[in-house]
Amino acid sequence: MISTSRQLSDQEIKMVSDFYDWIRDDWLDISTDANGRNPGMLNFGYWKADTTNLCDAQIALIDKIFGWLQLPRTSNQPVGLEVGCGIGGAAVHLVRKMKVQLFCLDIVYKQLAIARERVIQEGVDNCIFFQQGDGRCMPFASNAFDFSYCIESSFHYQDVPSFLSENLRVLKPGATAIIADITCKAPEAVRFRNGNFFYDFEVMQDWLKQVGFEIVALERIGSQVFSPLYAYQLAINTPGREKLRRYWRLVLKNYTELAAAGLMGYDIFVVRKPATHRSESTANGHGDGHPEA
Repeated sequence: MISTSRQLSDQEIKMVSDFYDWIRDDWLDISTDANGRNPGMLNFGYWKADTTNLCDAQIALIDKIFGWLQLPRTSNQPVGLEVGCGIGGAAVHLVRKMKVQLFCLDIVYKQLAIARERVIQEGVDNCIFFQQGDGRCMPFASNAFDFSYCIESSFHYQDVPSFLSENLRVLKPGATAIIADITCKAPEAVRFRNGNFFYDFEVMQDWLKQVGFEIVALERIGSQVFSPLYAYQLAINTPGREKLRRYWRLVLKNYTELAAAGLMGYDIFVVRKPATHRSESTANGHGDGHPEA
């Protein structure tokens, strides 16, 4: 076992919370399309050749990710887990796309409060449930979920194997997990590294295998993320947010250059908990079978 299951410290939680407090409103503004449609997400998006705005790119990204979900054939409604749910937009999109129940975990209280308000407004609060907690020490029972996904959240963890081990533990045998995030071969070349712990694509594969996952598929989409998002950021202007706009332009210029040099990617890892695997029932003091221990 290579996991340490160390929870985020109060200082680390504050750092993550402060960052999202700083960028949230601006990101929501630039992901609202000309018709006022906003998907309620903070991700970088997946930019197809004809994509012209961040709203469509964000929806395209989660549709691509959800296309990898393999739900069990059962008479019961599948129960899933989103790790790092943010402000709830992806969860709303999923429950409208598939008939599932979804538990959403996030470390930031304010993100959860916004997400709860959104699912109530969208009328799907009967099938989406929220829990504050750390993805490296999850407050859920072992063998509880039929699937899980994590979008642009795992880079907040300095010890990613802890998150992977916990993800494996809470999944039922045979369940699918999807992790979509930025990867980097040269983290030292990344600007504004505070709170960002990007991992190497190949190292991530090794970690997944070491904790016990089976790799089902790998999809590399960096060419349809960094460069088009950078171009979009250069083309827009938000009066009164010049410092934030400058920050994003510096960040995305850096990411685009690293991607062009083959040092940064945006990757989707589709993995499965082996059908014969049984999590430790005593892990984190939780028993088996129920999402809420």
